[in-house]
Formats: sequence, structure tokens, C-alpha cells
Amino acid sequence: MILPAPFRHALPIAEHELKRSIHVTYAGWTKVKAGEVHGNRSAETPAFFRYNWNEGRILPEFCLVLISEGSGELETRQGVQRIRQGNAFLLRPGEWHRHRPLSETGWTNLWIAFEGTLPQEWMLRSSFHLDGNLAVIEDYGMFLAEFQRLLASVHRNPGENPPKLSCQLIGLLSHFMKEASLEETHDLHDDELVSRALAFIWGNRLEAVAVPDVAAHLECGRRSLERRFKKGTGRSVLEEIQACRIDRARRLLLETPISVKECAVRAGFNTSGHMRQVMRKEFGMSPEAYRMQMQPDGGNP
Repeated sequence: MILPAPFRHALPIAEHELKRSIHVTYAGWTKVKAGEVHGNRSAETPAFFRYNWNEGRILPEFCLVLISEGSGELETRQGVQRIRQGNAFLLRPGEWHRHRPLSETGWTNLWIAFEGTLPQEWMLRSSFHLDGNLAVIEDYGMFLAEFQRLLASVHRNPGENPPKLSCQLIGLLSHFMKEASLEETHDLHDDELVSRALAFIWGNRLEAVAVPDVAAHLECGRRSLERRFKKGTGRSVLEEIQACRIDRARRLLLETPISVKECAVRAGFNTSGHMRQVMRKEFGMSPEAYRMQMQPDGGNP
């Protein structure tokens, strides 16, 4: 299948779709030619997908990426991995990463971002804990065709988010996890406790998670959790929870028509006033102003 010219679409997410067990949020493909500068800080890129190489990025959702041409590198907390044509990798919520093509080769990459209770459950059960995120796709032709069909479906109707896309996505992920299962498993972080804490925080974004909830889930003392989490990530558990809430609030404000009050509840804030306070401190504007000013049209993963 031949895809149309490179595109990027952030799909609309209606309130009832938030309850779907898995749904596509953002998809597209790009081509970076050899020698071109790679970056995605443009205004058309959704705020939570923007980054530069020096800072890296933490996504609020999952993103599956396939390199169909060229080569590059992917860096996570585990280190740097070389990526080649036929490699696919999974970016998980709460996981710091950065990636770029090699200047001498460039690359073509296809991506699908998604979220929902089903992938969150897979992450908590370690189904998505694979070796450095990477899978070498053996049946590459079939995987590429499935990936392109899903992207073609998105491109035909970028203003819709039908259940059909969710079904196509599950088929693609089943293929990916089959290949990934051949790899040795690793956690999101060298410290298993920190890895499990990150998975719990970002995997329960629809709930009002607090620091005691994380400690109770991990069956460890709060002081020990705080110490190891700070050492491993550079910030406190509460700061990580707050970052998760902010990412969730931004997505809800930008991609759903629900009220600010409902956004606050769904993002895990105690009150809409608390969310307003946090967003003013973080972005210098109210939730309403943020919703009006930010108009995401898509972007590179």
C-alpha cells in the first residue's frame, strides 16, 4: 500500500471514547532526508509531543513507531540503541526518551499513539516491558502492510475515531508483542521499585492517585519510596503525579469538549480550582485560555 504524502493527525476524542478500553489518539508518518535537521517543536505539533534532543521527552500515552527506511538511535534510561529499517519500538507513558535519525541516512518513520485501560493493564502486567523498547520484526512485510492500512484509515477520516481503528490497533499490537516476546524483559528503570511506581502512576491517570496510594500499591514504606524515586528520576513522587495530571488535563482540554470542571476530575485533581492554580503556575494562563490558544494539528512522534 502506498500512503499519501506525509501527514500527522491528532484524532478527536469524544467523552464516551475515553471509556473505550483502547483507542488511537494520534497517527501519521514523516520522512527525514539525509542531512536534514530532525526536530518537532513546531506550533502544529501537540504540546505533549514536542521535544528537542537535549531535553528528551516523557509522553502521557503509548506510541508505537516503525522505521521503514533509514536508521537512527533511540535513547532511554537504559542507554542508547541503534535503530534500523524493519525495527519497531514502543514508547511508554512516564518513560523518558529521545530518538533521531542518523544524519547520513535520514529515516522514514510511521507512528500510532494510543491510550486506554487495556494498554495500561498490559503495562502493569509487564506485557510491554521488553528489551530497551525495541522489536526486530521478522514478518516485516505483513507488519508494514497492517501499519499502513491503519494510517490510511486515519487519513481518510481524520475527524473521526471509530471503533474500527481500535480493532486494527489491537491486531498490530498483537503482532508487535509476538516479536517483542523474543527479547529479554527489562523494567522502565534500573530500580525495579521506581519502574513499578512509574507504571502505576502513569497507568492510572483516570484515577486520583496520591503518594500514599503508590506506596500502598508497592507495599513499601513512603520514606523508602521517596528516597529511591528521587534518586532514580530526579524528582519526587508527588512531582511525578503532578506531571501526569498536567499532561492528562492538557489532553482533555485540547481534544474533548468537556467542561473544565470535568477535565479536573478526570485528570485527578481534587478540585477545578486546584487545576487552575497548577496550570497558571505551569503555563501562565487559565485552563480556558490554554484551550483557546493551543490548536494542535498533529506532529512527529
